[in-house]
Amino acid sequence: MMTTLRRHYPTLTKVTDPMKTLIPNPDSTTSFSMKSAKVRLTEPGRLRALLLCVGLAVSMSASLAMAQTAPPTPQTVIVGDFNGDGIPDALVESTVTPTATIAFGSVPYGTFASGAKAVTFPSACVSFNSDSLVVGDFNGDGIADIAYFCNGTSGVKLGNGDGTFATAKSLAGAISANVVAGDFNKDGKLDLVVLGLTFGPNTTTLGTLQFFAGNGDGTFQTNKNTVLDQFNYTAPTVADLKGDGYPDIVLLSVPDGGAPSVNVFGNNPDGTFGAITGGVATPNTLANVSTGASTILVGNFFGPLTVDLAVVSTGVNGVFSVLQNTSTATAYSFNDPVTIPYANLTGAQAGKFTGSGFTDVVASNGASISVLTNDGKGNLAASYAALSLASTSSNFAVADANGDGYADVYTAALPQTGALKLGVALTSGTATATSQPISLAAGTRAIGATWAGNVNFTGSSATGSQIVIGASSVTTLASSKNPSLLTGSVTFTVHVGAGPNSGVTQTPTGTVVLKDGTATLASGSVDGTGTYTYTTTALTQATHVITANYAGDGTFAASTATLSQVVNHAAVVSLTWATPAAIVYGTALSGAQLNATAVDATGAAIPGVFVYTPAAGTVLGAGTQTLSVTFTPTDLLSFTVATKTLSLVVSKANPVITWATPANIAYGTALGATQLNAIATGASGAAIPGVFVYTPAAGTVLGAGTQTLSVTFTPTDLLSFTVATKTVSLVVSKANPVITWATPASVSYGTALSATQLNATATGVSGAAIPGVFVYTPAAGTVLGAGTQTLSVTFTPTDLLSFTVATKTVSLVVSKANPVITWATPASVAYGTALSATQLNATATGVTGAALPGVFTYTPAAGTVPAPGTRTLSVSFTATNAVDYNVGTATVNLVVTGLTVSSFSPTTVTLGSGATTVTITGAGFVSNSVVQVNGTAIPTTLVNPTTLTAVIPASDLLTVGTLQITVLDPTVSSTSTAVTLTVTAPPVTVVLTAPPTVTPGTQPTIDFTITQPYPVDITATLTLGFAASTTPAVDDPSIQFDGGGRTLTFVVPANTVTVPTITLQAGTVAGTITVPITLTAGGTNVTPADLGPAVIVVPPSIPTISSVTATRSGSQLTVVMHGFSNTREMVNAKFHFTPAAGATLDTTDLTITADTIFNTNWFQTTPSDQYGSTFTYTQIFNTSNDATTIGSVDVTLTNTVGPSDKKTTQ
Repeated sequence: MMTTLRRHYPTLTKVTDPMKTLIPNPDSTTSFSMKSAKVRLTEPGRLRALLLCVGLAVSMSASLAMAQTAPPTPQTVIVGDFNGDGIPDALVESTVTPTATIAFGSVPYGTFASGAKAVTFPSACVSFNSDSLVVGDFNGDGIADIAYFCNGTSGVKLGNGDGTFATAKSLAGAISANVVAGDFNKDGKLDLVVLGLTFGPNTTTLGTLQFFAGNGDGTFQTNKNTVLDQFNYTAPTVADLKGDGYPDIVLLSVPDGGAPSVNVFGNNPDGTFGAITGGVATPNTLANVSTGASTILVGNFFGPLTVDLAVVSTGVNGVFSVLQNTSTATAYSFNDPVTIPYANLTGAQAGKFTGSGFTDVVASNGASISVLTNDGKGNLAASYAALSLASTSSNFAVADANGDGYADVYTAALPQTGALKLGVALTSGTATATSQPISLAAGTRAIGATWAGNVNFTGSSATGSQIVIGASSVTTLASSKNPSLLTGSVTFTVHVGAGPNSGVTQTPTGTVVLKDGTATLASGSVDGTGTYTYTTTALTQATHVITANYAGDGTFAASTATLSQVVNHAAVVSLTWATPAAIVYGTALSGAQLNATAVDATGAAIPGVFVYTPAAGTVLGAGTQTLSVTFTPTDLLSFTVATKTLSLVVSKANPVITWATPANIAYGTALGATQLNAIATGASGAAIPGVFVYTPAAGTVLGAGTQTLSVTFTPTDLLSFTVATKTVSLVVSKANPVITWATPASVSYGTALSATQLNATATGVSGAAIPGVFVYTPAAGTVLGAGTQTLSVTFTPTDLLSFTVATKTVSLVVSKANPVITWATPASVAYGTALSATQLNATATGVTGAALPGVFTYTPAAGTVPAPGTRTLSVSFTATNAVDYNVGTATVNLVVTGLTVSSFSPTTVTLGSGATTVTITGAGFVSNSVVQVNGTAIPTTLVNPTTLTAVIPASDLLTVGTLQITVLDPTVSSTSTAVTLTVTAPPVTVVLTAPPTVTPGTQPTIDFTITQPYPVDITATLTLGFAASTTPAVDDPSIQFDGGGRTLTFVVPANTVTVPTITLQAGTVAGTITVPITLTAGGTNVTPADLGPAVIVVPPSIPTISSVTATRSGSQLTVVMHGFSNTREMVNAKFHFTPAAGATLDTTDLTITADTIFNTNWFQTTPSDQYGSTFTYTQIFNTSNDATTIGSVDVTLTNTVGPSDKKTTQ
């Protein structure tokens, strides 16, 4: 697979583009200072500033003529302040020369001063392209600067403030002509974003956004790229859709045969845009729009604080698609577009023409332009007279030419004959001033309006009067308690609010007066909610008429409210409560004590609530306590609240001690919490804090028998409880001594009993040793017979009053003894000697060291003749006393001498030698002795008992190494020690050569020669290695042997010099090919030490073009080149165009800088590695006429070595 390099470059003729402006439209969201006319609304003591709103009636101002030679064509205008006087100037691009002309705005507004200035650009800018110029203040000096992009050339021209510019600063990395400016990283400095092309996965062509961060001095940082998900994006537009201060990029996508769409690539904001996955960005959101979409307009189409979009779809059936921005801080979104048809639409711009607060649109149909007013819902309508165009141009600019806050229209056109016409259409008409809402006090107010005028108009003023009628109010009055009791508290609440038909939403202010009849009770101001409150206890027993009078304020009229307040007397309550009987401490208060009753003067019970202090459930301390009650009658209008107190005697309580009789314990057990565990509780059953004192105390060890325990409890609260005592009995029984006697370790027969086995101990319950006497059976010193024996002990304690006599038994295993066998190693014997008592002479002794009677059995038996070598003799001894002794065994070694080999000849032979006779000298050879090679018998001849000869087969001499030679005596299966025969390899004589340098793409041959035949087969292995001289160094997979791969192996037959022809592919990358060779024979490496590798150098060379083809489709010419550059880089590509028969071309030669196309986008990418330095380069050219006017194309590619041979299209 070959990689296709695709790049769209500037067209061969100029196509003008929609207008760009430095001074923004009134609806612009950028932070530029704007001018607006003002009127003044005056009133004594007050001042209001109002914006002048102008009704639209378009008229054309004077034109400025500028000399320029060009065919009839519309001109592109860019508006900006190039001389810093605050008045917009106009820059007009040339369509035939690399120049532009600046006309300086003047006063009266809409006119131009004499003395226009020309701006010169590089020669490559002979024809500016769509979005090829952008104007902005790139160095922060307040003067408009120019960034340009044309035919692969780019730079920034900084304005000097007089319409001239400093030497351009280059802008590396930007090769597209689609550029926009904005502060994308929110650092207060203008940045640039360029829309171009790049390569994505699988070498597909994708769009890219190149972000150049501005340094604030007219220079820019290295670009940071965002790779887009497709390549057919156009019309880059800047819009801060989230309102976060980080402008976003909006692109049109117009796919072949598909529906166009608006695509939002949100600012991330790290210099990248869109939703990035796997290194490729997709839109954060998109919206489909109408066919023919060409331009995106930005404005407040649905509200003064929103940033919305309008997409212009040009054509006979033109359409505006107006999109309401519904984006939030976390997501981008739009409502469905509002579509507005506009016949023969050729272009449009956005601006505020009507003062409605919404953005309007000015549209062209090729003959005239019209203002389409916006109703705030995205609906656009032509409401004013159209302005005729000087040409059919769709290119015009919208900017505020006279500083009145309303958009004006700039146009430029070059007639068939005469000078260029540059004009400004100013908005004009009657101004209407509308004030912001003003709060006026009730009454007749004098109003004045004054307008100071501007450079085009003198000032004027007018006066008038305004009558203000107070709004109605509503006052309400409420009582907190009605009826109330004499001397009781009553709160009156007054609330004043707006009347139901007043049309006023604010809250009344001012003063309220409260009256009791005609007497004034109180007065005060209402609070922020219109409320005033007053509390009194001074009302007499009667019915009172209470009135609330609100006096009104500057906005509200007065109002009144009344109510009747009834005040009654309260009756006296009688409480009955007898003194309660005394209680014991711990008794909770209840109805037995808390039992008061309430009656009236007739003795009848009064309903109500009794509240006791202390409350029911309270446990009082011992002593005389005071109880009180408060009775609140249910009918507080008729009865008063009553109280009463009395005394209650609380006596001390006797604690209840609970102490169960403890369980019996054995002598030696110390008293503890198990026995001393009394508890004390009160009458309620709850534990009483206090101190328990036991007799005897904890830790005491009592003697055996029945003992008495006692306790005295002293409560902590001696004011409420008495001291209490209690006793219990405890039975203490005699203790059984604990005898500890571990089972002894087994002993062998003959071991006498001792303290090692007889070692019992006795302890009490505390673990302490108990004095007494141990008596063992059998006694110490006894020697027990073999088997399991029983040992026993009886312990009699010294203190028989507290302890009992105890016994215990254990088992002791007595194992059989092993006899001690003594057998010295016998002296060596010669082969043939029979075994006798000389060798078979073992003895046995018992545990006492005395000789032990029994029977010796030898293996092999006496009389046996052992074979040569080291032989093992063994004996088994069975003692007569088999009860106490085990069977004993022993072994010794006997050396029996046999075959020996003392010498061997020859000891070395050469690889590939034929059958070879060897001579063996030694001792013990017999007629059937056999010589073995590595354990395999070979033909053998007995010369005498000390000499043998044998023939080693040729097959054993085909491998380098050593052979083990032994002699076998089959009669006794005896084998001699081995001797070594060495097989060595003879040297190889070879020659390896190759050409020192080769041309890329050729097939050099390596010469390999064997000068002398070799006795065995030789295996040759060649391995290709490659070191590229390019940067970065990349391997060339095409470098391999002609049969494929980088390893070649072949065999040279024995005793021949026949070798194959070795050919390899030199590849297409500059570098060094190294081919080492390895030779093996007889299982070993026989490569001569001085045989070096073959080395071939592929030097850097000029590019090679293998083919060039051209295809033509409409106005598009596509040139495809195949070839390679073994330096893996390219400097430029030169194209020479020859016209077809009868045709002429304005452009015949074009040079394209190719370093980014080839180096960055191909040779420095991973997919290119598998192709070495080969490439398929596709270049697309857009022509002003049909591409068939171009006949042939000559292509020359140049790398750092030099230019290639010229190649002409097929």
